[in-house]
Amino acid sequence: SRGLSTFVGRDRDMAVLTAALERARSGGGQVVGVVAEAGTGKSRLCAEFLDGCRAEGMTILAGHGVAHGKAIPMLPMLEVWRAFYGITDDDTPEATRAKIAGRLLLMDDGFREALPILFDVFGVPDPASPSPALDPEQRQKKINAVVKRILHDPTYAGGTRVILLEDLHWFDGASDAFLETFVESVPATRDLWLLNFRPEYQARWMQRSYYLHLPLQPLAADAIRQLLRDELGDDASVAALPEMIHARTKGNPFFIEEVVQTLIESGHLTGARGGYRLTTPVDALQVPATVQAVLAARIDRLEEREKQVLQTAAVIGKTFGEALLQRVVGTVVTIDETALGQTISTLIASEFLFEAAIYPEVEYSFKHPLTQEVAARSQLRERQTRVHAAVAQALEEGGSNLDERAAEIAQHWAEAGDAGSAARWHRRAAEWAGLSDPREGLRHWRRVRELAPGVENERERTEMTLLACNQILFLGWRMGGSEEEAAAVFAEGRALTEGLGDRAATALMVARYGLVRMSVAGSALDYVRYGEEAARLAQEAGDPVLCAVIGTFPAFGYFYAGDGEAVLAWSGRVLEEVGSDLALGKDILGYSLRASMVFARVRALAFLGRLAEAWSQVREAEHVTEESRELEVFTWVQVGWAQVAYACGDPASTLEHGRRSLEIAEKLGNVSSRMLAHVTLGVGYLLEGQPAAARDALRECVAIARDHRTQVAMLPEVLSLLAEAHLALGERAEAVATAREGIELGRTGGCCYHEAQAQLVLAAALLPTDGDVPRAEIESALARAEHLVAALDARSLSPRILERRGQLAAALGDTAAATLLLGEARDLYRAIGATGHAERLATAMASTRS
Repeated sequence: SRGLSTFVGRDRDMAVLTAALERARSGGGQVVGVVAEAGTGKSRLCAEFLDGCRAEGMTILAGHGVAHGKAIPMLPMLEVWRAFYGITDDDTPEATRAKIAGRLLLMDDGFREALPILFDVFGVPDPASPSPALDPEQRQKKINAVVKRILHDPTYAGGTRVILLEDLHWFDGASDAFLETFVESVPATRDLWLLNFRPEYQARWMQRSYYLHLPLQPLAADAIRQLLRDELGDDASVAALPEMIHARTKGNPFFIEEVVQTLIESGHLTGARGGYRLTTPVDALQVPATVQAVLAARIDRLEEREKQVLQTAAVIGKTFGEALLQRVVGTVVTIDETALGQTISTLIASEFLFEAAIYPEVEYSFKHPLTQEVAARSQLRERQTRVHAAVAQALEEGGSNLDERAAEIAQHWAEAGDAGSAARWHRRAAEWAGLSDPREGLRHWRRVRELAPGVENERERTEMTLLACNQILFLGWRMGGSEEEAAAVFAEGRALTEGLGDRAATALMVARYGLVRMSVAGSALDYVRYGEEAARLAQEAGDPVLCAVIGTFPAFGYFYAGDGEAVLAWSGRVLEEVGSDLALGKDILGYSLRASMVFARVRALAFLGRLAEAWSQVREAEHVTEESRELEVFTWVQVGWAQVAYACGDPASTLEHGRRSLEIAEKLGNVSSRMLAHVTLGVGYLLEGQPAAARDALRECVAIARDHRTQVAMLPEVLSLLAEAHLALGERAEAVATAREGIELGRTGGCCYHEAQAQLVLAAALLPTDGDVPRAEIESALARAEHLVAALDARSLSPRILERRGQLAAALGDTAAATLLLGEARDLYRAIGATGHAERLATAMASTRS
């Protein structure tokens, strides 16, 4: 009924899909990715395969990416889940909640506690049972957990389903994250996930053993002849046409169809399907070189009314409802309902559009995304602007699923040149997207800040800009960003808060900027400086809760600097105010003050060489974070565990902690937490005597920090550990270069403890296995480390300095001095509780004596 051309040339590809379906039916879920350039036939192959599945009575769920989809969080995934729950656009919020609850509670009453969060995701919160206050990472973790429970539930997985996701290259970040969650759960189901995308799309899940990559080739000459024989017939005049079309189109099926349609419309082909005759010699035919040029020529030949309706539809999107088209067309084209219906019929007959659905609402779709793209570009900018405004207005007045459609509405207002309305809708999109994907939330907050100057009301403009600045800093340190952006956002935000005379707001802005300076620029010095300034401003504001919140910033500033006593002092003040309240200040900071400060004290005690206390505190920190369900802080605590274990020289199940931390970080979608998880893994591998694995994990840390500009202040520590892994592998040149880089970053950023740590690794790497000893350089490194350790009272590194001095003495041939220094190091290791290092050194000394 759509007038589709004959399906040819895909027997091998259909066989691959059929085999994957049989594997899924046998109990092992499968994922197949159909990849090809636009127009090659990805969607047609999938559609033909799904027709066969439907004929067998199988359940089909589908979600589709759209050209503007990267601006719309969760669009294709919500399409899948709406089909799963049977939700339509006409359902009221009450009906939507009833369908979600009815489906899930029928599966398992244990889903009841997750319902408020799911209602939020679908934009239908229950006023009688609001969702709990959770930070975005925790909320995303809970949503992922619910998705996995559904996919693993026997009621869901009892039969084989085929889930189609089209045009992944247009997916937003949140949909990509959910797709990864889905793919992880596929082996436990009998489902076949059928995905299609263009070659530029890449994802980590493509490495899974149950994923099959299916690249589509252009149609071969024989397939084109068969396709055109069914379309054109056997008249002698068309005999040479297939070869000419194959040469021009390179076997692209969509291009082939458009060339044929052009020849029909231009009168070069006369007759009907299966019985055409060519009226012009083949060598005299003028065929444009690209499919876009063919489409542009076809659109240009349309009657003016049909062209305007097609162009209007192209601005709305690839698929659009009849009611929405009527509302929009009525504002830009003079046409009544009857004439509009006739026009749509003409466009369908000309194969620009097809009827995509008739229930619960009539929907139309462009035959191909390229058709929509060319139609949209074929109109003047002034007209495009008017149509975008009409679409935005119509979507607003439509009133359904406005949270989901907020980004789409924002984009239409932006294209219409109404920056104020676009900013408001981007704000709504940011708040909604942030519930499930902080990366998408950050992207929308950046758009709010860009567009806010277009808000006419000064008070609203100021409030919106301030909110955007705060959110960009709040999310930016976790997700990464640039120094330039952070500086500009801070300058703008601070000027506004000071202009308002709001000391509390200024304090928070200053504190957050210090945090971002640590994360994107690696400056512990700035973290301390801005943290202490913010604390003074908070004190002047006279709000005790704010003072407690702001106190965490200088505490962590000194944490990165390595000043244990200062960390204990600041964290002690915060904990005195917080007491046992796990929730105090969390609405401002995004995580529990108590949990974060208990963790900070772990590192402080480790710096100071109070290792028995550090072990006690790290276990307390784990207890507090688990009790408060602080998943992000929990990943921090695992790093604390690793660092205490490293100071003690005791593996202490650090690898297990690293693996658990990485699993949590991946679910959070939090770049910062993922980097920290790899630190924990790297330390675990070092302590277990697996330097190659440690090197790989620590290189991943460095890559994350540099690529995303997050947790850059941790690089001096990571580089010192990486240098140690190189040294253990005998890669001395790499160890020296890496340690020197760590020293330079530590010195520049004021990360003094970890600069000292890198100096000690450098000294070890410079010690030769034979030949001349670079004594002056080694002694310089040790002297600098000793100076830093004394300034910080960092007793955990004191025995390491003695050990390096002993090794230097041994390299210089002074056996007596070496024995004395190494013995002192061993005894000091024991005194501070570093029993693993003490035993290692005692064994090495005994071996040397024997």
